[in-house]
Amino acid sequence: MSTLTSNQRQLLHEVADGLLDIYQTLVRMQYLEPEWVHRGPHDLSAHQELYESLNLDVSIIYLYSIMPYVDAGRVTEIDFFQGSYFSDFRNKAEVEQGRHPMYGDDEDLLRPWMTPLCGLGNHYGMIVYDAASHGIAMCHQDGGPSSDQQMGATEQQLENGDPDEGYSSEGEDMWIEDDEEEENNDRNEWDEMEMRPAKSVLRNMVSWFEDLTELPGTGENSGYKQMWQADVIKLVYRKHGWPRADFDGHAFRVSQVRADADKSAREERDKILEEVRHLKLVKNCRRGPNTGWSHWQRQLDEAVNDDERWLARLHLYHVDQGQRNNCSRLADAEADLERLTPEPEEMLVLCTLPIVEAIGLDVSRNIRASRITLEKMRNESEEERHKFSPPGRLAYQEKHDAVCLKACQNCHFEANALSDEVRRKFVQNKWIRRDIDVKAAERAVERAEQNVIEIRGFF
Repeated sequence: MSTLTSNQRQLLHEVADGLLDIYQTLVRMQYLEPEWVHRGPHDLSAHQELYESLNLDVSIIYLYSIMPYVDAGRVTEIDFFQGSYFSDFRNKAEVEQGRHPMYGDDEDLLRPWMTPLCGLGNHYGMIVYDAASHGIAMCHQDGGPSSDQQMGATEQQLENGDPDEGYSSEGEDMWIEDDEEEENNDRNEWDEMEMRPAKSVLRNMVSWFEDLTELPGTGENSGYKQMWQADVIKLVYRKHGWPRADFDGHAFRVSQVRADADKSAREERDKILEEVRHLKLVKNCRRGPNTGWSHWQRQLDEAVNDDERWLARLHLYHVDQGQRNNCSRLADAEADLERLTPEPEEMLVLCTLPIVEAIGLDVSRNIRASRITLEKMRNESEEERHKFSPPGRLAYQEKHDAVCLKACQNCHFEANALSDEVRRKFVQNKWIRRDIDVKAAERAVERAEQNVIEIRGFF
């Protein structure tokens, strides 16, 4: 690294420090565990041969050795920013993939003095750092406009109002000589990226997380799988005072579990309401012009032989049976809705508790499974134990279990504040989903048996 000047090193440390500020912000937001963040410097001397084979610029090699990395150690799946994932250039495979950040053709290789700062998610964006200009670009896989919210803003709109912040007035950070660039005629898509000074972009990313313009997670790994849906967590962050210094991370996680369960409960209620609305419309147009009844009745009246008559009768039977089934489904849905919604607000508590309890049960099962695995492998080497139960997984699960337990306690407390009648329904609601499924199956069997009887009588 002796070819780097002190000013060039300083600029590279700006990138590493900026990334660390982002990761520490995500730790405060309860998205990352502190032990998942691994600060530099890192000894990457074993990768030197790989770096040379990829023709990496010395600036990028140095950056890889000082930048922080996030490694959840297979404890859980996480996303980084705008659906991307955390890159770890201590891993040789990720260094190699970093030359093809968009999984493109060989002619679209990333320049040796450039590197992605994240991994590409499924149809999401990419953050690319250009050491030659000390700039950062946010680009989309589909070639759309930059996802940098400040791109295109005026100088007054940019923080500090200085679009050239981070650039060296002496040009010392321009590690590619002008005459060398002029001779390089094989320009590719990476040369056309819209960039801003790296320090400004990284600082903006912190501020976007702080003002909730951007939210942690929300990608395909941590979104619906790990309760980080944007429409849920944004309100919960605001409820607990983010980004103030008194932000209570534990209380946030408890509310996050509850809010996720509330969302599921509302979705279940809305699904039943929509089914009732739809079935009522169907019932009101029974044997109307859109059901096919009139058409096949006319075909039956105009039939000239037995084949045409039997065909028309068969279709009439299907239309009639469909209407009967719809009426039966309507009765079932209205009954379910009545059980699930004694009152709109009370319904939310009734439906939320079993969902929260189910989340807690899943976590408890995972904890038991981890403990059983560790016990079975107590005589194995530490490396083998880590393959099946990574370090930190059990502690992470136990922490999440405590959060779920607190969320359940809060639900029970709310239930106990309701009337005796509602509390009775609250207890019964634990079995509602199972009862609905069982009774729906029983009614389906009864309808099938009745269909056999009716079809014989119909013909």
